[in-house]
Amino acid sequence: MAEETKQIRVELGEAETVVAVPEVGEGEELKLNISIQPNDIVFDCPHCSKSMAIDGAGAGLAITCPDCQNIIQVPYPDTMAAETAADASQMQNLHEQLTAAQNRVADLAADLDVANRRIDHLEKTQSELKTHLEHMSTEWGVIQNALDRVMALMQEIRLR
Repeated sequence: MAEETKQIRVELGEAETVVAVPEVGEGEELKLNISIQPNDIVFDCPHCSKSMAIDGAGAGLAITCPDCQNIIQVPYPDTMAAETAADASQMQNLHEQLTAAQNRVADLAADLDVANRRIDHLEKTQSELKTHLEHMSTEWGVIQNALDRVMALMQEIRLR
């Protein structure tokens, strides 16, 4: 059978912590041996300055201050500061890479726009050249007909 528990607040000098304790039956006494452990994070509420302690695993969590009821974030302990700094450095590096990639995308988009305008210009030029070629073919046909008539006339003159 699972033991029923309840949460109670325990003040440890200037700090306060919340712990789960077993339900105590009538006539039984609950003895707690609670102290701030080396891996606990001790911090003050930024709103009401209430001193609190929480297990180190709670670093970064959003909790409710037991006094002022404001939501606060549990700070990271100094031992985690190096990891946090490394994470921040990695985030900065990723941000710089993202910015560089976004700039590259913008450059490529500009290059694509120039290429599309060039394609439009070349297609227009091709259309104009095709029209000129059709006109030249028509003119060549007229010239060829004229030459054929001249040749026929010259042939006629020779036969006479």
